[in-house]
Amino acid sequence: VIKSLPTEKNMSLRFIYGRSGSGKTRFCLEEMKSKIQGGAAHPLVLLVPEQFTHQAERDLIKLLGTGGVLGAHVLSFRRMAFRIFNEGGGITYPHLHPAGKCMIIYRILDRMKDRLTVFGKSADCRGFVNTIADLITEFKRHNISPEDLDQEAGGLAEDNGLQLKLAELNFIYAAFEETIAARFRDGDDDLTLAADKLEATSLFDGADIWIDGFVNFTPQEYKMIAKLLAKARQV
Repeated sequence: VIKSLPTEKNMSLRFIYGRSGSGKTRFCLEEMKSKIQGGAAHPLVLLVPEQFTHQAERDLIKLLGTGGVLGAHVLSFRRMAFRIFNEGGGITYPHLHPAGKCMIIYRILDRMKDRLTVFGKSADCRGFVNTIADLITEFKRHNISPEDLDQEAGGLAEDNGLQLKLAELNFIYAAFEETIAARFRDGDDDLTLAADKLEATSLFDGADIWIDGFVNFTPQEYKMIAKLLAKARQV
């Protein structure tokens, strides 16, 4: 089943839906094949989860019956972000390795543990650094900033346990952002930065984009899709 919704500037958003195994992915690939063979001059993009990019490329090549794919791109959100940085700037900015991220958080916790009422004892516990690193990743995927945590904490009573946790997470998160700001970029910020840079690039102007294989999207990914809708001919 195909449902099309009109958007601004004659662009459109389509939903292709049906039960598992009903041929949704095949439909997308057949459309791409038709446009490639028709000599489409505009970008053709298949956007899939990172772990499916290789298989999706193989499926498209097999359907085309060629040794490669010309005129079409199989991308994940992260690959798309690096394409945007390559044109819009930022690709050479040094990324922070996950191990380096944990080292920075460890130093922050060690420096701040005497000021932490809730997390002071946990700071020395095995695995706590990884827990905080994962939590910061989740904050960034959901576009939650230290300022958001501070605002939420400010709306709660001072003796509220959640208020204390949010306040201390805000201190840790803000210290982490301040520490890396001058020297590194956290990979978890890539999609947010790419969405902001997308407007200044021409990569996906007038493109046909198919999005397939996702169970759901993070707010970061929704922001990217919203920016693509303003650029593409059809999504």
